[in-house]
Amino acid sequence: MKRSSTFEGRVRLLWCREDDTDDLPKNWQELASPAERERASNMKSSARAYTFLRTRALLRQELAVLTGLKAPEIPIKQTPEGRPFLALADTSLDFSLSHSEGHIFIGILEGGRLGIDLQYMDTETPVEKLAKRFFTPEEYQAVESAADMRMQFFKIWSLKEARFKLGDVKDAKVEEEIGISGDGFAYAVCCIAA
Repeated sequence: MKRSSTFEGRVRLLWCREDDTDDLPKNWQELASPAERERASNMKSSARAYTFLRTRALLRQELAVLTGLKAPEIPIKQTPEGRPFLALADTSLDFSLSHSEGHIFIGILEGGRLGIDLQYMDTETPVEKLAKRFFTPEEYQAVESAADMRMQFFKIWSLKEARFKLGDVKDAKVEEEIGISGDGFAYAVCCIAA
């Protein structure tokens, strides 16, 4: 598991392969809440359920350290739009989750709002077609004129996803970091300081 931080240490980042989470106990499923285990049991794809539970177990383990609560008891709720959040009255912690091609990416921020994204840069994605359809003219031009169109596409796509996960931020000043990992992933971290 890779641990790092960004934005002067305000954002804690965890990145790992979902099957390489040595930091989790053998009974890692018990870190998830009963509601999360129920939700996973109703998923049509066992692979999706596994990723969901591994991600939540890792998140809860990290939040337990920061809050002093037991992992399964940490109240995680969802907004009507589906954004998960920590439902504690006396905390300023925010988090964001992403997963792609067997990798888990978790970000935790104290004081503010956070959005992260992880995208595997596969060679099958029709980047020019998708950029033309979903990107602004400026974003499309950035992809079209890039020396590596695929890399530029995934950097922009990941940034758009991370911004979306921030939710409605109106005129807030958003800090952004985008990058490419050595193993073929684009990632983005966006935050708004409190």
